[in-house]
This record gives sequence, structure tokens and C-alpha cells, in this order.
Amino acid sequence: MSQRKINAAWEYWLEKDDWNVFATLNFGSLHLLEGNRTDAAGKLWRSCLSTLDRAIFSQTRKNQPRFNRVAFRHSGENGTNPHVHILVNSPIPAHELCVAFNAIWATKFPPAANPISNS
Repeated sequence: MSQRKINAAWEYWLEKDDWNVFATLNFGSLHLLEGNRTDAAGKLWRSCLSTLDRAIFSQTRKNQPRFNRVAFRHSGENGTNPHVHILVNSPIPAHELCVAFNAIWATKFPPAANPISNS
């Protein structure tokens, strides 16, 4: 399959949902990421998303529902600034999700950037 067809399929798939939040999570203290920074960053982002799922749906991990999202991992222009862009179809008012996202990211994860550095 050509790259053009793959890109068109991704665009079609992304257009099918009603995304109402675009979030970017950054790190403020990269030196706190142990081992491979990319792996460590990914684990923290997954943990943050899971924590947010539990906060929204009040479920245990075994049968945890998840809010609809797509995450794109980036490393910045120079390859040393790991961050993630996330599209969300929020199951709660979008503003409330953003507040919860920032609160969880900033308070539960020491390497996280302070909320003003996220969007």
C-alpha cells in the first residue's frame, strides 16, 4: 500500500470522530526520566491517561472503560524534547477534562511540566 493511501486512510479515520479537545503534555524535568527517555515518557503518558480514565469512569482497572482518544508522540525538532499530542472526544465537558488532565499530569508525575507549559 502506498504512503499516500495510508495517509488518506488515517485522515478518513480521524475525520469520523467528533474530537473536541487537543492536548499537549510536556515535561519540565527531563533529568527525572530514568533509562530510555522515550520509553519512560511513554509509560508516564499511558499512566496519566489511565488515571484520567479511572477519574472519569470510576472503575477498577480490570474492566476500565476508556475515553476515545488518539495520541501522537513527538520528540521536538532536535529530538530531545519528548511530548505527546492527544486528540480526545471528551465524555464530560471539554473544559472539565482539560482541568482534570492538567491536575493529574502536574500532581501525580514529578517530571511533568507545570500546567502553563501544556496546552
